[in-house]
Amino acid sequence: MKKLNRIFKIICWSVLTTSLILLLAFFAFQKKSTKELSASRVALIDVVGENYIFRGNNPFVVKNGEKVFAYDELKSHFQNIVYQKNHKQLQDYYLIDISLLDLDEYYTIKKEKKFFADNSKSLGEVMNISTISPNLLAGLLPNSGITKNIAARYSSELEKNLQKIRELASQKKDKPVIIYIHCDGGRDRTGLIAAGYRMLFSDMTLSQAKSQNILEVGRSSEALYDAAINSYCLHVQKDLGKPDDYCN
Repeated sequence: MKKLNRIFKIICWSVLTTSLILLLAFFAFQKKSTKELSASRVALIDVVGENYIFRGNNPFVVKNGEKVFAYDELKSHFQNIVYQKNHKQLQDYYLIDISLLDLDEYYTIKKEKKFFADNSKSLGEVMNISTISPNLLAGLLPNSGITKNIAARYSSELEKNLQKIRELASQKKDKPVIIYIHCDGGRDRTGLIAAGYRMLFSDMTLSQAKSQNILEVGRSSEALYDAAINSYCLHVQKDLGKPDDYCN
């Protein structure tokens, strides 16, 4: 019996050690694999009064061999887009960086927080929102009531985040507020938020919202996030009384 317990403990410690090594390796890989800011993925989602909502990818660039927050580059992209839209010169503004990064991208989240912590509070702030798809369990229980309830609850949580973004964009400050919503690549998670926002606040249909994603970044969200967009459309259709073909 003692020998059996000893073997069991050895197995448990081996599994735990292996798991920790894999976890550390995973985080180390994530630290190095984040994308850099791409001008082609920065686009305007909405204008609310004097404030702006933008989408894009990771706001980092490499300078002198170090990956740093791309504040100046973002400002240049924002200024160009705003000028092209309404010929206004955008100078000073308050930046709200809404990061959709997940726990496995911890190092990037930490860098974003450090940038705003190290700079004046008048410069802006960072918020983190998770956008895990409601259909992650669909492969196991595709037609179950449990899966449908998870999707419905997720759509409700997604809408709370969209409402929060709208509230932030409706603030009145002594200078414009710019909300920058991003994930790593600026397509899948960001595409979910952009499409959801447009269906809720810009009266776009499902096909229009997806087409706008394609126009802005070359494609709409893929796989699970595409399913999440479809699921949220049904939520909007039901709650707002949209026509039968709204989610076609």
